[in-house]
Amino acid sequence: MQSGLVEIEEPLPTDEVTKIKLSQNDSYEQFEYKMFISCGGQKDLELSDYPFKTLVSENYISSAKAILAEPDKLDKDNYNIITEGSKSFIEIGGIAIDASYRIRNTDGIPNDTIYDVSFTHASGLRPYSYGLQACSATTEIMVTNWVNFSNREGLNQGSIEQVSKVYSENTHL
Repeated sequence: MQSGLVEIEEPLPTDEVTKIKLSQNDSYEQFEYKMFISCGGQKDLELSDYPFKTLVSENYISSAKAILAEPDKLDKDNYNIITEGSKSFIEIGGIAIDASYRIRNTDGIPNDTIYDVSFTHASGLRPYSYGLQACSATTEIMVTNWVNFSNREGLNQGSIEQVSKVYSENTHL
C-alpha cells in the first residue's frame, strides 16, 4: 500500500486499461490496471455550475471554504486561497451550507428559507455519503430544523450542537 494523491487519467477511446498517477511530494508513479473501481464519488459542483443562477448572481449563495491554520504551508498556485482580514481560507468545492443544510450567502449568513441537501452541491463540506442512512439523517436534521424554526425555537438553528442532538436522540441514525 502506498500513500499519495491518486489521479485517474482521462482514457483514450482505444485504451484497454485505466491509467493511474500516484503523486507524493515532488515525484509521481504511473500504474495501469485492466480493471479499476473508482469509489471517489461525484465531483464537486463549482459555483459557476450551480443550477439556480439568480441565487449566485444575487449573492444568496457562496462557495464552500475551510479556515486554514497554516496558510503559508500550501502552494498558492495549486489552491484557491482567500484572505479575509487576518484569516485565510481554502475553497473546498461545492456550496457553503450550515449544519442544517441552509445555504450561506457571501457574508456567511445562513438563509432561513432556502436549504440544499444535494450531495453533489455539498460534497466539499460533506465528502462522504453513506447511502440511505445519510438520506434519512439529512431529512431528520432538516425537518427538526423546520419544526424548531416554526415554533420560534430556532436560536441555535443550524448549529452543530443542534445536529448532534438529533443524532443522539435518534438511535436509528
